Amino acid sequence: LTLSEVRHLAESRREARTDDLTGLANRRLILEQLRTGLDSGDGTVGLIVMDLDRFKEINDSLGHSAGDELLVAVGQRLSPVMPEGAGFGRTGGDEFAVVLADASPWRALGVARRVTEALREPFVVAGASTVVEASVGIACAPQHGTDVETIMSCADIAMYRAKRGRTGVRVFEPDPADPS
Repeated sequence: LTLSEVRHLAESRREARTDDLTGLANRRLILEQLRTGLDSGDGTVGLIVMDLDRFKEINDSLGHSAGDELLVAVGQRLSPVMPEGAGFGRTGGDEFAVVLADASPWRALGVARRVTEALREPFVVAGASTVVEASVGIACAPQHGTDVETIMSCADIAMYRAKRGRTGVRVFEPDPADPS
């Protein structure tokens, strides 16, 4: 391969793993980081998923360009509060995720609380002050599973339970009475 072809391949790979809007890691890279964490060392890894609450209202009232502006601003505000070595990205829509190597549920909970605290200050979007809250779910390996699909599912379930219960942050807990 020529040097130009190598550069083009490297750029293509970077683009395939980067969210176009925010410049953060995309879902593909987050899943790779989670898989790497599960496959390395003792297999302890934490996944934090967050969904912005009432994001549809912002899109509907201020327009989709304002929603995009908010997503970029959220990414910029949250990036500095991420622990060193954490994977952070936008996994789609108004959802973001954090992958933490060697993470217990308690460590992941501490990171999730820093994230929600960072969101407390209003954002200025399309000239309007906008308060953003997030529903956050946490799952960790090996406590909640040992494969990517299970950890993702458990974190999503915890996030939806947090959203439904308006609790902000929730660590996954198996609940035989709740099929979600």
